[in-house]
Amino acid sequence: MLGSHSTNASTASATSPDLGTVAVLGLGYVGWPVATTCAEAGFRVIGIDLDASRVERLRGWQATARSLEPTLTTDTAELASADVVFICVPTPLEDGEARHEAVRECASAYARHGRADALVILESTVRPGFVEELRPILGHGGGVALAYAPERIDPQLNQAGWGLRDVPRLVAGVDEEAQARALVVLRSLGVAVHPVALRVAEYAKLLENSYRLLNVAFIDEFAALCRADGIDPRAVVEAAATKPYGYQPFWPGVGAGGHCVAVDPAFLLHRGRSQRVPLTLLEGALDANARRPRAVAASVAAQTEPGETILVVGLTYKPGVPDTRESAALAATRALSGMNRRVLAFDPLVEPPEDLESADLADAIARATSAVLLVPQPEAVTAALLASGLNLFDATGTLAGAVGV
Repeated sequence: MLGSHSTNASTASATSPDLGTVAVLGLGYVGWPVATTCAEAGFRVIGIDLDASRVERLRGWQATARSLEPTLTTDTAELASADVVFICVPTPLEDGEARHEAVRECASAYARHGRADALVILESTVRPGFVEELRPILGHGGGVALAYAPERIDPQLNQAGWGLRDVPRLVAGVDEEAQARALVVLRSLGVAVHPVALRVAEYAKLLENSYRLLNVAFIDEFAALCRADGIDPRAVVEAAATKPYGYQPFWPGVGAGGHCVAVDPAFLLHRGRSQRVPLTLLEGALDANARRPRAVAASVAAQTEPGETILVVGLTYKPGVPDTRESAALAATRALSGMNRRVLAFDPLVEPPEDLESADLADAIARATSAVLLVPQPEAVTAALLASGLNLFDATGTLAGAVGV
C-alpha cells in the first residue's frame, strides 16, 4: 500500500483499490481539506477529531453537499487501520508561549493504536527541533516513519484561487525513507512538492509568517504617520504598488491575528532565546502588533463621548473567515468596551463572545450614534453603514468617507 511502501503510486488510478487508508487527526481548516482531497484521490479516509460537535457538523455538511464521505469519528482506535496518518491540529499561543500539547496527544494516541509500519505526516506548525522530539512519542521503539510537510492552506480555501493542490509543499523527513514515502503520498494527491532538509522545513514555515508579521506591523505604523500628516495611507500603498519589482503591497488594518501570523514568530523568538541569538526586529514587530488594537480603540474613544453607544463591525481575524483566534479586531472591541463606551458588536460570520453585547445590524444602527469598521465586510454590510447616518470610523481604509483610525 502507498503508505507502507516506497512504490511510486503517483500515476495510480483514482479508483485503484490498493491506494490504502489515510487517517487525518484534526478536522479544522487544515485537516478537512486534506481529508477530502485524499478521498478524491481514491484513498479510504478516516477523519478523527476529539470535538464531537465538529464531527457532527461535518457529517451534516456531507449529507447536504453529497460530497465524498470520509468516515468521521472521535475514536483514535481507528488509527489501527491507517497506512498514512496526517496530524493537522493547532499549536496555539498561550501567555506568549507556543503550545504543542495537541500534537503530543496525537502522537500518544498513535503510540497506543497506530501501526509500526505506517507513515506519519505532521502538518501542524511547530518550533524548530520539535519534529525530532516527536518521533519517540509515536512509540514502536522510535522507529516510526515521520515526515514534516507544514501546511500552506488559506482559510479562504479556493476563494482566492489557492486550493490545496495550487500551492507547492515543502516536504522533509526524519530520514530519507520517511521523506521519500511522504513525497509519494503528496504527489499522489496532485500536490507539487519541494523536498528539503527537516530543519529547513521548520524554519521556512516560520519565515513565511514572520515576514508577513513584520510587514503588517510596519504598514500599520506607517499608516498612522500618514494619517497624522493628512495623507491617505491606502493611496500611498497603491502608488508604491505600481513598481513591478522589489515591492509587495501590505494594507493597513487593525493588526495581524489568527493562528499563524500573530503566533508563529513566537516560535522563532523561543528558538532565538535558546540559542542566545537576539531577534530584536521580530520582537519589536510582535510588540507593535500587540499594541495596534488598543491604539485603534483609543483613537475611536478620543473622537467620541463617554457613555456613547458605538457599533463595532467585524470581529474575525480575517475577512470572510469565521475564526476569532488571536483576532486583533476582537482585542480592539474589548479595549473600546473598557474605555467607558457602550459597544454593540456585530459580525455576519460569528457570534460575539459572552463578554460583549451583541446586536443584529439594523438594531445596532438604530441604537448607536457612531460605528467603527474593523474588518472589511460584504457589500451589503458596507452599504448599510454608509446609509446609516452614523459617525463612521474605519480601521480598514475600505469605507468611503469614514474617519481613518
